[in-house]
Amino acid sequence: MKFSATFTTLLAVLVASAAAAPHPDLLVATLQPRLLFPSSGGSASDVPDPTVDAFYQPPAGFGSKANGAVLRTRNMTTYKIKNSAGAFQVLFKTIDAEGNPDATVVTVVIPSAPVSPARLVSLTQPEDAAAPICAPSYQIRRSGGDGSGLEAYLAKGFYGIVPDHEGSKSAAFVGPTEGPATLDAIRAAIKFQKLDVKTTEIGVTGYSGGAHAAAWAAQLSKKHAPELKIVAAAVGGVPVNPKNLLLNLTKGLFSGLAAVGVVGEYNAYADLRAYLDKYLTPKGRDLVKKGRTTVCLAQAVTQYAFLDILPLINRTDPLNEMPVSARLAQNVLGGDGSISPVPTYIYHGRDDNIVSRPDADAYVKQQCAGGARFTYVVDAGKNHITEAGERADDAQNWIIGRLNGTIPVPAAC
Repeated sequence: MKFSATFTTLLAVLVASAAAAPHPDLLVATLQPRLLFPSSGGSASDVPDPTVDAFYQPPAGFGSKANGAVLRTRNMTTYKIKNSAGAFQVLFKTIDAEGNPDATVVTVVIPSAPVSPARLVSLTQPEDAAAPICAPSYQIRRSGGDGSGLEAYLAKGFYGIVPDHEGSKSAAFVGPTEGPATLDAIRAAIKFQKLDVKTTEIGVTGYSGGAHAAAWAAQLSKKHAPELKIVAAAVGGVPVNPKNLLLNLTKGLFSGLAAVGVVGEYNAYADLRAYLDKYLTPKGRDLVKKGRTTVCLAQAVTQYAFLDILPLINRTDPLNEMPVSARLAQNVLGGDGSISPVPTYIYHGRDDNIVSRPDADAYVKQQCAGGARFTYVVDAGKNHITEAGERADDAQNWIIGRLNGTIPVPAAC
């Protein structure tokens, strides 16, 4: 599976580089092109980023349209991917974490030989960044599209989509943005391709930050998009509890991911922005400024390794103050007591050094107690990086099997 191999290679390089290099920021120019979509020869300089590309700007009055409404489309003439008959990008209407109208983009890839009834797979990438320049739709256009991870699904005749699941505000690790954006991306793809929503079976999948979006989409599907026929989710290394994630990562090698989470929450919530604008230290303000404009995953890991996050907020116990505590609580996966209605294959490395496994254990236990249909796999001796490659093919095959009807719904766990 190309995507997982690319992701695993990137993280492995980042681990070695960030640990060994006295000036890890010097590695950014080398690492960034490897992020998710390796170059296939296109000219990145010719592609305007989302902050200046008019395609990303919704038309006047779009807020009155239904979630998933198609607002604008364009043909991806330079996007070349095996087993594909072409690709398009679709600007569509969704909502942000505060329930306000938003518009974001999904890349829709057409299989060479579509099956009937239609099947569709949403692959949410581990964007793990809070700047618009890191959005998958932009990175795909810059690179030409190699390594999207959709090839195996396209070979089966399934439509493949890659949503900009963080929305226009780049709300990284914000579930109430990512879940609806992913679901509305599916709606938009179905409408754009004129598929039958009643018969189109859907799978959602991702790893790490991508799993966060896919899991939230599954969790919210009955509430936000009950008409969608989502029959499978496959998610690995799922971040569940943002507070625990921050505390686990701060001052460590991957503390930059905690920094991304802070900036993502800043982008998402007006009350949290006001709080942080009041109490951030100068160093904290600089981090937020860069995080919102220039920092993607590679830079976050290399530039902010071993950073102590909490002292950047000039308060004694910021995580337990309002509105921080309330927003963190709202972003716990399943924290509202809801039970995912989607049959799910969930996997985690027993020794995950980035995303706490006990949080995933607790989530699965809670969901199973409520009647969820989960298959949970924990691999001994695997950390966050090695687990990505360990179960990538199994997760992919599980999605394919569910959509082909060869894998039954798991028994209640």
